[in-house]
Amino acid sequence: MSASGKSRVEQIKDVLNWHFAGLDEGEIIAHAHQLDRTLATAGALQSLERSNTDPAKDREKILKAAKNIAVAKKALASVGWHGQKALIDVVLPLVGESDRQFLQNSGSRFAAKDQINTILEQLEDGLSAAIQAVDLDGKSVMSDIRDHPQQNSFNKSKPRETLARGFAAKCAQKYYQITGLMPTVRTGYEEVSHTAYGPFFEFVKDVFPAAGITASPETWAREAVKEFSPKSVK
Repeated sequence: MSASGKSRVEQIKDVLNWHFAGLDEGEIIAHAHQLDRTLATAGALQSLERSNTDPAKDREKILKAAKNIAVAKKALASVGWHGQKALIDVVLPLVGESDRQFLQNSGSRFAAKDQINTILEQLEDGLSAAIQAVDLDGKSVMSDIRDHPQQNSFNKSKPRETLARGFAAKCAQKYYQITGLMPTVRTGYEEVSHTAYGPFFEFVKDVFPAAGITASPETWAREAVKEFSPKSVK
């Protein structure tokens, strides 16, 4: 739900209404839901891709987190009277009712540091167990997705923008389906910069934020134009 109180589909509908005023309500609703489904599918695939990391690297990161907790415990041990008093408000939301009552008792107020230390020790133990549980021979999480570029390997470069790419491609299909025109991104040549413009670009520029996508609309509108084929429209 956005700050305006509208759902993602409702925001996409607003953009479609603005750019394609000739469509009736039923068509707008159908297009909005199709775009939303593409958003969900592309987003799920991007999440999988970005989690497709080498298990040895995952193990290193968990180990680093465990070491940071050890550092935190050491720093906490030297916290004095004023610091312990301040920690009470940090601890209260993290403990059960009986411990909360104990800590709120004026005579036990300064046990907050011990409570935090106990929580850190539990986290440290959990991370140590996780380090041992990582399957260093684990295969790519994309191994069951046929013809995927990472089917038999792990991420070794900058994360792919599958969400932005897939959604922009669907926008190109919708633009062609609704208007009968090829999607294009025009460029205006000004003194300082080359400015993208045109009805397809304006549509992508407005629908990206409605869909919650923060990637560059110009970059992915241009990519969608390059990759678009009328044969992709069903």
